[in-house]
Amino acid sequence: MTGSIKTIHLSYNEEKAIRQTLSKVDFPKSEKDLLNSMKDYASCLQESLDDQHLRQITDFSKKSDEVAMIVRGLPMEISPPQTPEDGKCSISAIPFASAINFGMYALLGICPVTYLGENDGHLIRHVVPTRNGINQKSSYGSESLGMHVDDCHLPLTPELEEISSPNLSPCPEYLSLYGIRCDVRVFTKVSLLSQALDFLDKNTIEQLEQPNFILTTPDSFGEKRQFEYPVIIRKDKKIVFSRFDKEFTIPKTPEAQRALDALNTHLLDSQVVNHLLLLPGDFLIFKNQRVTHAREKFTPRFDGTDRWMIRLFGLNSLEKAQLVNKNNPYYLVA
Repeated sequence: MTGSIKTIHLSYNEEKAIRQTLSKVDFPKSEKDLLNSMKDYASCLQESLDDQHLRQITDFSKKSDEVAMIVRGLPMEISPPQTPEDGKCSISAIPFASAINFGMYALLGICPVTYLGENDGHLIRHVVPTRNGINQKSSYGSESLGMHVDDCHLPLTPELEEISSPNLSPCPEYLSLYGIRCDVRVFTKVSLLSQALDFLDKNTIEQLEQPNFILTTPDSFGEKRQFEYPVIIRKDKKIVFSRFDKEFTIPKTPEAQRALDALNTHLLDSQVVNHLLLLPGDFLIFKNQRVTHAREKFTPRFDGTDRWMIRLFGLNSLEKAQLVNKNNPYYLVA
C-alpha cells in the first residue's frame, strides 16, 4: 500500500466557478503583479470552492500529520503556448496557471520564495526539458533524478532554532508542482519519509542523525559548494525532517554509506513510493523536508508538446529568511 497523499477532485462546477471569478480580476503580467494580487486570487478560490474542499485545502499547512496533497481539476489556459525549450515563459502567456498557483499559496498561508544562485531570482520555475540543460540532473534536464529534498544544503526547520547564519536562509518548507502539459511516460515519484524510516533499525537511524555526510549543491546552482550535515533531524522525537539527496550526498564513513543506501532502498520500496501523473490543472504540494521526490529518465521531443510543470518554493514565514535585497523579501540568500 502506497503512502497517504490527500487527494481532492474538484467538480465541474467548482472549476467553472474558479474560471469565472478569476476572469473578473486583472490578469498578471509579472511576478510583481502576482505578489500584489495573491489575496485577490485566494478570494476567488475561496468563493468558488465548496466548503468541504476549501477546509481540506486550508487545513493542509496547519496539520503536522499531512505532508502531501494533490488538488485535481483546477482551471488553466484553454490553449497554452508551446512548452518553452529555454525554460522561459512570460506570465501574460499563462495568466490562469500563474494566478492559481499564487492564489493557492495565499489560501494556504504560505510565502513563495526563491533563492540566490538558481532560477535567476524568479519565483516561478518552469520544469521543462531544455536544450542547454538536457543532460543536467535538474528540473531543466531529462536524466533520471534520484530521491531528494530540494535545496537540502540549507538549514532544516528544527535547525533554525540552533543555527543563526547570515549566509543561509531556511530550506524550502514547501514545494509545489502545477501541471500545464502532461507526458504519460513520466511520473513524479513521492515517498513519505516517516514510512521509509519504519523499515530501518535504531542503529541505522542513529547513523543518519550524525553529521557524517558531505552535501554538494545541485546542478541548478551555478556555484558548487559543500556542507557537512546529518541526513535526518528529529524534532520532539516525533516529527522527522530530512535533507536526503542520493545524487549529491557523499557519506564520510562505511557506516554512513550503508545507512544512506538503506534509506534510499526503502524510499523506493513499492510500499512507500507513490507514482503520480500530473495532468493539466493538477496542483501537487508537499512538505519538502518530510518527503522525497524523484523523476524517471525520459527523451524529450522538443516539438512544443514536452512535459511542462510550474514549480514554486514556499516558507511558512519569512522571519528567518536572509534577504538578497531588502526591497525584495522573497529573494533569499542560499
